[in-house]
Amino acid sequence: RRHNYRLLIRFALEQTTDCRLWITVTDTAMATMAASDDPNAPSIYAGLRYSTGASDTTFRFASKDGTTQNLVDSTIAVDTNRHYLLISTNETTPSVTITLYNDSLSQQATNTFTSNLPGTSTQLQAQIVIRTLAAAAKIARCYGITAQTRINML
Repeated sequence: RRHNYRLLIRFALEQTTDCRLWITVTDTAMATMAASDDPNAPSIYAGLRYSTGASDTTFRFASKDGTTQNLVDSTIAVDTNRHYLLISTNETTPSVTITLYNDSLSQQATNTFTSNLPGTSTQLQAQIVIRTLAAAAKIARCYGITAQTRINML
C-alpha cells in the first residue's frame, strides 16, 4: 500500500447459497481467507465479503489491520449479476475506499475506511476467493482486473 492505487475488478457469483466470497487486496494466503469470515491475525486486507456462514444477505465492505476487522453493510443484496468492485487507496488521508457498481457502472454503494487499514509498507496482492460451505461446487467468475497506480513524487 505504498502508493495511491486503484483496482477495478469485474465479477459475478454463479450461486449465492452455502458459500464464502472474499474479493480483497491482502497479504494473506488464499486458504486462510477462504477458511474464515474473520481470518486469523495477522491477516491484513481491504475489500468485499459475502458469507452465508455469517448469515450475510448483502455484500459487506471489509478491512483488517492484522488485529481488528471492520465490516460495513453495503445494503446491496447478493445476486448472480455481474458487478464491479473498485478498491482505491489514498496515502494522504490515509484511507481505503471500496465502491460497488452494477454491470452498467452505476454506483450501488461505497465506504471509506480510515482505521484498521493495511500498513503503508505491507505488500498486498489482489485475491478473489470462494469456498463452498456445503457439499457442492461454487463458482465466482472474474471477468477482468484493471490496476492503476500513482506514485507521489516530492
